[in-house]
Amino acid sequence: MLESNNSRKCIVGPSHIVRWRYLFKNVLNQLPLFDTYAVGGLPIWDTELLSFLKDAEHKYDEIYVLVGDFRFGNGLFTKKEKRNLGIIKNNINNINDSILYEKSLNALDEISKITKVKLLFWDLYLREFINKKSGRYLDKGEYSHPLWNYKGVQDKYRDITIPLSELDQLNLEYLYIDSSLHPSILGYNFLFNIFMGETVTDSLLSSLKMKYEIDRELYCSSPTVLTGNGTFFRTINLYLSKGIVSLNINTQLSRADDALFTKRKDDRRIIVYSESKSEPEKTKIISYVQKSNWKEKVHYELSPLKKLTPSELIFEITNDIPCFLFMFAVLQHSLKTSSLNNFDINYYKESLNQTFIRNCVCLS
Repeated sequence: MLESNNSRKCIVGPSHIVRWRYLFKNVLNQLPLFDTYAVGGLPIWDTELLSFLKDAEHKYDEIYVLVGDFRFGNGLFTKKEKRNLGIIKNNINNINDSILYEKSLNALDEISKITKVKLLFWDLYLREFINKKSGRYLDKGEYSHPLWNYKGVQDKYRDITIPLSELDQLNLEYLYIDSSLHPSILGYNFLFNIFMGETVTDSLLSSLKMKYEIDRELYCSSPTVLTGNGTFFRTINLYLSKGIVSLNINTQLSRADDALFTKRKDDRRIIVYSESKSEPEKTKIISYVQKSNWKEKVHYELSPLKKLTPSELIFEITNDIPCFLFMFAVLQHSLKTSSLNNFDINYYKESLNQTFIRNCVCLS
């Protein structure tokens, strides 16, 4: 719901803004804080949201609304709740979608009458980007969803909509981290600039500046191969595949089976990340590393480190997925040292804050 920081600016939205709250409270805590109204799976037609926005008009100088998925709240077709939040997969069909879209447009018509409101159709635009990338809903080379299209919505509410269409034809994979379109650290940089009043183009350039500096901080002079098991290594893979971070030419990733059991001797260094759930599992991994055919072998067991580090500095707000700070800190530290004994998450937290600040157009 509402979290006040005595700001004259309020940011409104679904779980994207819940995560915003979590990120800026726990990690980016040197950045200016805004008031936030955030509820996971929040439909734009939610009556409590509409009531809040009408009252907020008299309290804030600026109100930014990140509009979530138009399917949010589709539980109303099968159950009566005080508030219907999120999406029930079995309730997705053309008829229900049409009803929800009409409800959403009616709500947006009401919201458009409220002064000081700016709309950001984040979910609609990025879902359209994903569809275009996979070739869905293309008609003679033009994108045309049977129900909702970003251009139509932006044109309808052009006076209060932040024009994400400026990003057309660009690769935007690095702005989000999952199928729910939750922003990446670069996506939050982009949004922060937007909410500070910067243009869409300048906000995107700001996020690219930040990516450039992050990549420089991950520079490794020694030829190195990274491998491992568990969610941490999978997260590195995810961030690399989406372009959120990039490793330099000296650093490569490899599957654990391929790297640890290769018979060919290799003159490079191998770094192995593991998240053992028991001592026998840890012992087995250590044995694999010691027997592997690499000139230099470094093993990082992350389980003890996790026990010593506050969970809000390790995980995303849900699903026990490593957050950007933890992934970036361990990766940067391990590329430059051979031990986690002197690992200090607060050092990297300070560094990430300063990197964010330096590369924000609105703060420079």
